[in-house]
This record gives sequence, structure tokens and C-alpha cells, in this order.
Amino acid sequence: MSKIDELLAKLRPVFNNLPKSYKTLLKTDDVHITHFENGGQFWYRGIKNYLDGFTLENYLQVKEKIEIDINTDGLPLFRSSKKKFWSILGHLVGTKNEPFVIAIYFGNSDPNNVQEFLQDFVNEADNLITNGYIRNERTYDFLIRHYVLDAPARELIKCCIGHNGYASCEKCTVWGKRFDHRQTYVDLHAPLRTDESFENQMQPRH
Repeated sequence: MSKIDELLAKLRPVFNNLPKSYKTLLKTDDVHITHFENGGQFWYRGIKNYLDGFTLENYLQVKEKIEIDINTDGLPLFRSSKKKFWSILGHLVGTKNEPFVIAIYFGNSDPNNVQEFLQDFVNEADNLITNGYIRNERTYDFLIRHYVLDAPARELIKCCIGHNGYASCEKCTVWGKRFDHRQTYVDLHAPLRTDESFENQMQPRH
């Protein structure tokens, strides 16, 4: 975990509230790092691990269910480096709590295998949605309310074309045209995309 400690040392001059050690940051001594095919490193903390350490009694008296929003975002760490950092974050709906870390990826490029990046999250989220969250021998419904993703994150997660591509519209099948050195989308009545067409990969560029 020396890489995380090294990263913390570089970030602390800007974010002086960061700890020196990953053990303090992650609140654990036991950290398992997965190595991806592209050489990137991946750490999965999980949703349940956060919920287990959070006082939910007052929250559940009001909500009677667990509801979270999910955010995925990436950023280059340094201008002079190709190192990339991607996170999967959660936020407990109805609270003023800061977002919590579900997973972190660090590598020389963006995750090039979205299944690798999302598999642990998908498995855990599917289990919680199907079976609920168990606390003090009681089962609570679990829901994901929103996925909050900017354009690059949607491109990664949905494996679709970037927002300036010819077939980049996520809502309809309009084909872009170059005009005055800009990409334009002039067909306002193009057929809408559907879940079925997306699953069947009717758009080869996606």
C-alpha cells in the first residue's frame, strides 16, 4: 500500500486534512488490492461495509428503507503524468453526510474493462436490492435512487461513444454532421433509442 501513502504525501500540501497513512484514510488494516489486466490497481470497500459502521436508527425511523445515490468519476492526478484515478462513491439519501467511498481505481489509463471495474459493485448492489440490508435481525429494503454521472463517466460505464461523436446521442439515433468545425445534430425527429436496441447493440459504435 506504499503507493497510496505516496499519493497521500503528494496531495497533503493541497488537502491538509488528509492523513499520512492509508490505514487512517480507509479505516482498516486489512486492504485487498486487485490488479487489473491493464496494470491498474483496484480496491473495493463496498456498500455494506459503510452501512455496518453507520448509526442508522434515526435514519430508518424516518425512511424505513436504505436509499442511496451512486456517483462514478475519473480525473488525472497530475498534469505531467498519465496516472488516472476513478472512484465509485455513494451517498445516503436524506442525510447531510459526505459521500462515502465504495471503490477506487488507480492506473496509467482509464479502466479499459468496465466489467472488471464494476463487477464487485454490481454483485453487491444486486444482492442488496434482491435480499435487502439486514440490521439487528431485521431486513430493510435497499434501493439505488440515482446514478450521477457526467458525460465521460457515462461513456465509460455504458461503453458508448463520447459526447462529440457522430452517434453520441444517448437518447435517439440522430447522426451528427460537421458544420463550421463543430459537431451538430439537426434531425430533431430521429427514432429514440430503447433498452432493447441498446442490449442488442443496434448501434455498432456503442
